[in-house]
Amino acid sequence: MPARKAAATASDSTVDEDLKERSPGRVAPRRRAREPMQFFTIAEVAACVDVSTRTVRRWIKSGELVAHYFGGVVRIAESDFRAFLAMHRDG
Repeated sequence: MPARKAAATASDSTVDEDLKERSPGRVAPRRRAREPMQFFTIAEVAACVDVSTRTVRRWIKSGELVAHYFGGVVRIAESDFRAFLAMHRDG
């Protein structure tokens, strides 16, 4: 049993040393809650860029547009759609 106490004391002192290295009295900033991810249907993406749903499906199949599959449902995350638009923006 004394060996366990000694080991616990050694690790406690390491924790204490780590705490001493930090600035005393400094409070970490609060993290904002993440907003829920928004997903679009193939039809919504097609309407946004004024193309057919078949064209959107071709982009997904070729890997140009990332799609997520939930069971039998296909959805495109807003972040993936924005990345796609940024890559294909006309200069």
